[in-house]
Amino acid sequence: MPRNQETLTVYALTELGPRNTIWDRVGTAFVNNDGSINVTLRATPTSGRLQLRKEAPKDAPKPESSRPAGAS
Repeated sequence: MPRNQETLTVYALTELGPRNTIWDRVGTAFVNNDGSINVTLRATPTSGRLQLRKEAPKDAPKPESSRPAGAS
């Protein structure tokens, strides 16, 4: 993977109720030079909902909850 290629994390979202969503990391996505996106999944989401987010720097502190930073 070239160094300047943007990497995204793929999450499967499962709604458990109002304001209660599980975020499971299920893969990685890469933005190509032409703006297209390649997605590699390790699991198939049964909810049908995916969220792609920019990866946090490897030295960034991990959030206390299972929800990615900035997620609602």
